Amino acid sequence: MNAGASSAGATAPSQQAGAEPARPASVRQPRPARPRPARERRRSRTLRQRLLSPGLRVLLAMGIATAITMVLVLTIPELNYVLADDQADSTAAAMLITVAAVAAFGVINAALTYWAATGVSRNRLVASMRLLRVRRYRRLYRWVTGYGGPVMEVLQLMLSAGIAIALMVMRPPGIAIPILLAFTIGALVSAWIGSVMTYALEYVAEDAWGDAFDLHATPGPERSMRDYVYAATLIQTTAGVGDFLPRTSAARKLVRDQAVLAHVTVTILITLGVSVVVTALG
Repeated sequence: MNAGASSAGATAPSQQAGAEPARPASVRQPRPARPRPARERRRSRTLRQRLLSPGLRVLLAMGIATAITMVLVLTIPELNYVLADDQADSTAAAMLITVAAVAAFGVINAALTYWAATGVSRNRLVASMRLLRVRRYRRLYRWVTGYGGPVMEVLQLMLSAGIAIALMVMRPPGIAIPILLAFTIGALVSAWIGSVMTYALEYVAEDAWGDAFDLHATPGPERSMRDYVYAATLIQTTAGVGDFLPRTSAARKLVRDQAVLAHVTVTILITLGVSVVVTALG
């Protein structure tokens, strides 16, 4: 019996040794967070981020400019071309309203663009400006937004200023000289601001890799919208490059175009506008 007990006792540990160990309780691993859908990301964007879209900026600027011109027509009787008795006064009032709409649109669009572009990262800014360049080659987009390139956009503003100066020279009898003077100054200011902002955006798109320009004390990857506005303002005021040096042929073409347009704006339009103002006041 002792032998049998010993054999039974010997087999028990062997069975325990051969048994499978108890499995630990399963622990659930947290699932990785799913990326938010594109629609949800678009809904979470602020107005400042949404205004990076040129189409939205154009629509908003056009709406505000239209509201401003309607207020001008309702508050200034001389600008109500519908109720004007003389055909010449009616035509002059309609031209002044057009000048006011274009000038207001230029200033508002520039302000919205600067506000939106200074609130995003450089990568987001460059991507938006490069996309704007690509879209301008589509005829439908150019027709809807009126954007046909930097030269065409600046020429439109300069044409508006030229119309205001011509009306100042003709002096329609039904419109007071202070009104003509205010519209002329507004058109000139709008042409100047619009030119600066237009070419600042072009410099952003051209300097996508940070190697198209040399800007003193600011490396390419660290440049922001304020740096490009500074460069465009420098060229617009001095018709020179200063410490903003183009390094590629495309960059030199942009700087050359802005310098020529700045020379025309400052030398011809502003000089002519000042002379007309002095003559009118005299």
